[in-house]
Amino acid sequence: MNIEPQDEKSSYRKPYQPEMPATWWQKMAVYRKYILRESTSVLMIWFSLLILYGLTTINTDEFYNFIFFVRHPVVIAINAITLLAALYHSITWFNLAPKAMNVVVKDRKLPALIPIMALWILTIVASVVLFMIVVR
Repeated sequence: MNIEPQDEKSSYRKPYQPEMPATWWQKMAVYRKYILRESTSVLMIWFSLLILYGLTTINTDEFYNFIFFVRHPVVIAINAITLLAALYHSITWFNLAPKAMNVVVKDRKLPALIPIMALWILTIVASVVLFMIVVR
């Protein structure tokens, strides 16, 4: 009787997989914040599709339908929530940046505030430049 595995990668032993309840993220505030930050991607998909729809209707008669759609109070409310979600995501993501990178200058670790401020300055500059391009 052959009790050996058929190939080198297979095994008769099953790997240990601890049970993970569906509510694992509700146990700690850090997990809830993580899930909230990651769920902002759903609203970003909404906004991306909305902009894509708007771009595809430029220079067509359908553009006026797009304008009426965007001016609907429900769409305005969803876009306001999307803006708040984007701001929340940006704040939490920028605050995580110093933890993800370890910058050492002259044998000293860079203070966390420097990369956070650099990211915010870069965001503001990019926003102003894009705003100036669009306004022209």
